Amino acid sequence: MEGQETQLLEKFNRDREWFFDNREVLKQRNLIGKFVAVSGCNIVASNKEMGEVVSILENKGLEPSMTFIEFAHPEGSTILL
Repeated sequence: MEGQETQLLEKFNRDREWFFDNREVLKQRNLIGKFVAVSGCNIVASNKEMGEVVSILENKGLEPSMTFIEFAHPEGSTILL
């Protein structure tokens, strides 16, 4: 079980890195200002509404909780935590 968890974490991390390293791809595909789901270093869903992204993933047979999803913020945005 631990090996499987490690593999899932590594996959999630690769998808996260892909998202942040490919901002130009996101811009070219007009995905800025949308939630973007990445799996296997590929964009598998996007929408302005998170619920729609979840629905798209489920319809594709992908588990949303196991898929990297992030909002593509416009450049220069300030995020307050």
